[in-house]
Amino acid sequence: MGREEFATPVGITRTTVKVKDPAWAPPASMRREAAERGDPAPSIVPAGPDNPLGRHAILLAMPSYLIHGTNRPDGVGMRVSRGCIRMYPEDIESLYERLPSGTKVDLMDAPFKAGWAADGTLFVQSYPQLEENVGNFEPLLNAIERVSELAED
Repeated sequence: MGREEFATPVGITRTTVKVKDPAWAPPASMRREAAERGDPAPSIVPAGPDNPLGRHAILLAMPSYLIHGTNRPDGVGMRVSRGCIRMYPEDIESLYERLPSGTKVDLMDAPFKAGWAADGTLFVQSYPQLEENVGNFEPLLNAIERVSELAED
């Protein structure tokens, strides 16, 4: 997920194109920031071990946003990207093989999720709130409401 000033957008989109061994073109803003730090970024990073997109990328109908692998798996799940959705290399490879172009993608900010499996098992996931949402009790109230609804079913 994107870092605070580059939050991943929330909304419904779809996959468009899948690319194996993608080249990466750092955005102009990133190249400017790197140059200001005295570490100019290339205009294109070819496929290979230094490519931050990893070996697989799935483009979304939201321009400039991708679901992709990474050459730094230790950062997956941390707020260090510019809004793209990074996955572990083995997970994006599996998704890449199974996901057809045109698949609906629902990008959501949901720190709490719950639902029933076909066999009647209740699954619950909970994540810490994003820094900008700390102090907002709405996710907790939504979680209590959702579990109450599921318990009534």
